Amino acid sequence: MLSAFLLMTQRFATIGNLIFLAIITNVYLITAAMAFKGTVFITFLLLVASVGMLLWDFPKWVSLFSKDNFALTLEHKDLPTYQPLWVITGFIFFIESILFGLLPKLLPIKGMTTMFVMLGVIVATAIIVLIIHAKNRFGLKEW
Repeated sequence: MLSAFLLMTQRFATIGNLIFLAIITNVYLITAAMAFKGTVFITFLLLVASVGMLLWDFPKWVSLFSKDNFALTLEHKDLPTYQPLWVITGFIFFIESILFGLLPKLLPIKGMTTMFVMLGVIVATAIIVLIIHAKNRFGLKEW
């Protein structure tokens, strides 16, 4: 849960990804050792995605490996991490994920209906956030 929350906050996504990388590496090694059929492929893809996210965040942690940490000057102003809209969006997605885990137990709807409700809420949240982002970025006042 901690890793998922950190991944969705954007500001602490790199730390969450490091925690997730440790977890998914162990899960992948166990599924590979036990010769599970489809799970090995899925856990391998999650492992690759985690490594990809670490490479994506390379400018954030490159200073840890440089000879002189104070000589590096990195600008992160354009990254979504420093925009409150994306931090709040990550928190909303985290809350939605928890609610979706509880939804089948709380509501009498089952099966595909539950999945479509969950998917609809996620897509609606994403569309609303993208509209707000476009409005803020491009100064659209007509929305």
